[in-house]
Amino acid sequence: MEKIPLKQITLDDIYVSVLEARIVTDSDGKMYWQTNDRQIKPTGSFVMDAIARVWAQDIRTQPEEIAKAMGRPLRHLGIVFLFLTGQSMREFINEYRLRMICEWLTCTDLPLQEIVARTDLCTSPALSRFFTVRMKYTPREYRKKYRPANFRERYRWK
Repeated sequence: MEKIPLKQITLDDIYVSVLEARIVTDSDGKMYWQTNDRQIKPTGSFVMDAIARVWAQDIRTQPEEIAKAMGRPLRHLGIVFLFLTGQSMREFINEYRLRMICEWLTCTDLPLQEIVARTDLCTSPALSRFFTVRMKYTPREYRKKYRPANFRERYRWK
């Protein structure tokens, strides 16, 4: 039998930015607001499309809740998820959260407590540990290093 190529679904395939718009510069040097496309792009998997919709609305939704809403045991959802992405749901959701946290730190002035509430990481110390282990910077160091001075003029967010 010939090989059947399968493209693994990545975070880039389902991630929806926390930003509503950003300033961009065109080739003529003109600056304008570009609205971020916050639509879920179809992945070819109804399971991943459903998960992407849920996480785009609320990243705090737990895998157990998603499995229950789909009427399937968490174990079955985990197997399908691993097949489609090559990662466990826990690893993938942590990557999703990490990308959101990075955007909030670099593009907004949301306090850490508000980011904690939006990501469901329980406490500021828990978020700091989670972030520091993965990024090798504390959230404060990351924000200081990567957030532009004019971030308020460059980005719009909710």
